[in-house]
Amino acid sequence: MQMAEGHDCGKKSDKWHGPCQYTFKCNKHCKHWFGHKYYGICKKYKGGHNNDWSNYACYCYSPCH
Repeated sequence: MQMAEGHDCGKKSDKWHGPCQYTFKCNKHCKHWFGHKYYGICKKYKGGHNNDWSNYACYCYSPCH
């Protein structure tokens, strides 16, 4: 059975954990909670203030299959 190429590639999961200060911590968090195939990225969310790390959220992404 072969999956559709790129079907879930780069699709953001509905798992959201913030605030986020360090991407490597976010990445570790995502792998811990959702599995080693997930990766986390710190991204600024709307409504946040400029240059304030507390306004960054950790987004967990599903892997490319």
